[in-house]
Amino acid sequence: MDFQTRTWLINGLPPGIMQHNPEGSMLPPEPGTTRTKKIPSPADEAEGGTYRNEDGSLYHPATAWLSAYFRACVGRKNGSKAMTTVSRGHILLAEDRLNLLHQVREGLPDKPLMDFSRVDIRRVRLPSGASVMRARPVTQKWAGYLFLNVNLDAIEEELITKLLNIAGYTIGVGECRPTPASGKGAGGPFGRFTAKLIAKIPEIKTDQEVTEEMEEMEELERELSPVVVAVP
Repeated sequence: MDFQTRTWLINGLPPGIMQHNPEGSMLPPEPGTTRTKKIPSPADEAEGGTYRNEDGSLYHPATAWLSAYFRACVGRKNGSKAMTTVSRGHILLAEDRLNLLHQVREGLPDKPLMDFSRVDIRRVRLPSGASVMRARPVTQKWAGYLFLNVNLDAIEEELITKLLNIAGYTIGVGECRPTPASGKGAGGPFGRFTAKLIAKIPEIKTDQEVTEEMEEMEELERELSPVVVAVP
C-alpha cells in the first residue's frame, strides 16, 4: 500500500454554507442561574450553531466532505468494482477539521474567517414530526483545504477529484444541503462546493498578523512618500 497525504482546495458555491453545531445548545448554564429553559435571540442561536477553533476562527468537521464523497460513490464503478468498495479503507481523513477561509478570486486563500455572514431563520422539522423556527449561521464566501490520506495503489487522485466535485454539486455539506442526511425531501441550496487538487498550500495568517503587515506597509508608504516643500 502507498498511503500519501493529498490536499484539495475546496471553494464554496453560492449561497454559502449553513452550519448547525449540536453541541451549541448543550452548553452548561451560567453560574448563579437555573436550568429554566430560555429562548435565545436569533443572533445567539445562530452563534451557538457555529464550529469555532480555540482562536475563534470558523471551521467545519472534515468528515462532512468524506461522507459526501462516499455518497457520491454509490451506484458508480471503477472498472468492474463498485466505487464504494474501491474507496473504503483507502481514503482517510488526515485532519478532522476543515478551517473556513476567506474566498479569493485568484491565488490561494490564506486568511481565516472569524465571523459568519448572516443569520438564516426558517422552519425546521424535528424527528418527532413537529416543526419549529430555527436560526442558523450562514457563511457566504468561504474556502478551505481538505487533507486526505490516500492509498495511491488502490485509487487515482483524478478520480477522487471527480467524485468530490460530483459530491459538491449534488450532495453538499452542512444544513439545508442538496441531499439531506435522511435522504428524504427536496433538500436545499446550501453547502455546495468545488474541489481542486493542489500541490502546496500557503501559510495561513491570523487576523493579527494581517493587521500588523498592513500597518507595516502603511508605515513604509509614509516613509517613501515624497516630501512636499512649500516655496515662499
